[in-house]
Amino acid sequence: MPVDPDVIAALEAVVAREPANLPLTLHLGELLLDAGRPEDALAQSRQVLERAPADPSALALARRAVAALGGSGGLRLV
Repeated sequence: MPVDPDVIAALEAVVAREPANLPLTLHLGELLLDAGRPEDALAQSRQVLERAPADPSALALARRAVAALGGSGGLRLV
């Protein structure tokens, strides 16, 4: 199912206002990845990992985003 760009824009605005809302940041990252924007999805996962370095959902999103980019991107995930 295609991702509505208006939904992404709305979530980006909320995440910009509420950067501590990690679940919403992850949701935005998932939508960005689904929309074919893996670099932006990786940026969202990094935002979460800065606050919660062991967050399994953020780590999984980062792995998928890096895979979509076709490499490791210098990202080391253990």
